[in-house]
Amino acid sequence: IIYKDDKTQADTYAAMLQNLGKGVKQGKVKGIPITVQVITAEHLIQLSGQQYAGIYLVEKFASSRLQQLVDYGIAQQIISYSPFVDAVEQGISVGLIIEARTKPYVNIQTLKRSQLQIKSFFLKVSKHYEP
Repeated sequence: IIYKDDKTQADTYAAMLQNLGKGVKQGKVKGIPITVQVITAEHLIQLSGQQYAGIYLVEKFASSRLQQLVDYGIAQQIISYSPFVDAVEQGISVGLIIEARTKPYVNIQTLKRSQLQIKSFFLKVSKHYEP
């Protein structure tokens, strides 16, 4: 979880993600335990050698900082997610688009540059942004 100013909000999201699922599946994805860390964008970009599965933005970032996060995700070959308007157009891998129904919104160029492989069903049901 990446935040700018509101650590309390980021901690709330982290707890929700960490506690997803029920029973023996709680806190796991496909049986693998997940660890959710809450860090600032500055801290993430300064890290070297630590591997993350993805980054989730809980606040809007200025264009220059957002670009750094996009570049970090591409370089580390990890997925980046933001629920904010225009984030996918600015390079974030995945977001949401609200139309007649809510569905995933993906930046095809960022996914290709990150060398991420996404399940075909996910791509099939999502809206694609291709600059």
